[in-house]
Amino acid sequence: MSARLEDLLPRPDTKPAVVTLEAPDGAKRYRVLTRVSDDKLRSIPQQVHDCAAYVAALGAPAFLDGIYNVGEHSGFSMTASPVYQQLLDDARQGRFHALVVRDSSRLGRDYWEKMGTLRDLRAAKIEFHVVEDGGAFDFEDRLHKVKSWASTWADEEKKREEIRKATRATAALRDMGLPTTRPPYGYRSVKDPRLGRRVWRVHEAEGANVRSLFDALLREPDANLSALGRDRGLTPSQVDRILSNRAYTGGYTWEGAFRACSAEVVPPLVTAEAFGAVQEIRGQRRGASKGDDRRSPK
Repeated sequence: MSARLEDLLPRPDTKPAVVTLEAPDGAKRYRVLTRVSDDKLRSIPQQVHDCAAYVAALGAPAFLDGIYNVGEHSGFSMTASPVYQQLLDDARQGRFHALVVRDSSRLGRDYWEKMGTLRDLRAAKIEFHVVEDGGAFDFEDRLHKVKSWASTWADEEKKREEIRKATRATAALRDMGLPTTRPPYGYRSVKDPRLGRRVWRVHEAEGANVRSLFDALLREPDANLSALGRDRGLTPSQVDRILSNRAYTGGYTWEGAFRACSAEVVPPLVTAEAFGAVQEIRGQRRGASKGDDRRSPK
């Protein structure tokens, strides 16, 4: 359901807005903070999509039920935004449990403003997650780091140059054939002692689930996907993401393009042939489902 939350944004989607959905009883309610940033050019819907995928991967009882869209954040501070003030008020009133942002650039225009945002969130006693940094945010540890960055980056241009350096360093890792995204279900990111770099390694239990899920669908193309997921402790959305993720053939996707890696960097969990066969099965099932819908009486 959270994957459709971005469809509820007003048009244009850069217009400030607060959007909420009704969460099921017992859910741990997550909400997304979005804003347009020159540092990292990601559209508002893309930010929501990335955060929704992160929350969905957490599984129950996590549920994404709202967006605080600051929108075009230019010429005013975060504290002057009515959307941001609504976020803090809702946090203090316990209307949600955790806040998610795609990356730290969503917290403000500069590092002083970001530090103020972090202090506000800590004071509101809200759990905080940064998707690009791998998840849950440790306020005590990170606030010290933000102070250090703020005192070091005395002017705006120096800050931007540091961002450019970090971007180039990440691009260099991709050029070396190393993954620069969070590993999906079935893998863990670890530092390889020989390469001296972070690579993906198969999580024994989760990796076995991924392999057996592909094998089960190849053996029985008409199998009930929800039942296959339940047998492995997976939700229907997790099953769909696993079966559609080419990363399991030994690589990762960056900006819409698949990048194959060597087996020592991303060990494949399924063969390219098996992945292709599963996509054909999924396509046939979708086609059959649409045909049934057309034949059913109105």
